[in-house]
Amino acid sequence: MALNTVNGERGHVLVVAIVLAATMSVLLAMAIAPLRTQAQRTKEAELIYRGEHLAEGIRRFYFKFKRFPFDLEELVDSEPRMVRSLYPDPLSETGEWDLIYLTPKDQSTVRVLQRMIEPVAEEDGQPGQDESSVFAVKTRQITGIRPKSSETGLTVYQESQIYSDWEFTALPKAENILETLQHALKPPTSSGADLE
Repeated sequence: MALNTVNGERGHVLVVAIVLAATMSVLLAMAIAPLRTQAQRTKEAELIYRGEHLAEGIRRFYFKFKRFPFDLEELVDSEPRMVRSLYPDPLSETGEWDLIYLTPKDQSTVRVLQRMIEPVAEEDGQPGQDESSVFAVKTRQITGIRPKSSETGLTVYQESQIYSDWEFTALPKAENILETLQHALKPPTSSGADLE
């Protein structure tokens, strides 16, 4: 009889160990889910920061050189630098961005920007710019970037959760054009780079 009691106790200990392991697994899974969500939100916030930073650099490049860059490296290679670094896309394995190029449909927005900066250019002793000169350049000019990933994220940005819908462009939306111009014309910080 003593032998059966020992085997019975061993079975109970095994059941308790299995239940304990299952409970720990469930609790661990519950703890990891918010951590994954937080990590994803952090990557998305970093994506937005980097995209807006590079778009602001493209905008500053336009105001300085009266054209948009032909490649992103011009933002770092120009004097003064327009951005600190060409940040990679944090959600892409390669880190590459999709480039948004200047198109004829952008002409009206560029005209508004040109008309707004003409008085500033004339005060600086620079002649005003012909409205079509930026379009006379035959090389493709970059006006913005977007993530390559078409996955759906957690954050709603520009009324979408799909990453590839998020456009970071130097061309402002019509309702934001005055705010964009004021921000772009403020004096650069210490090294001439956008340090915000």
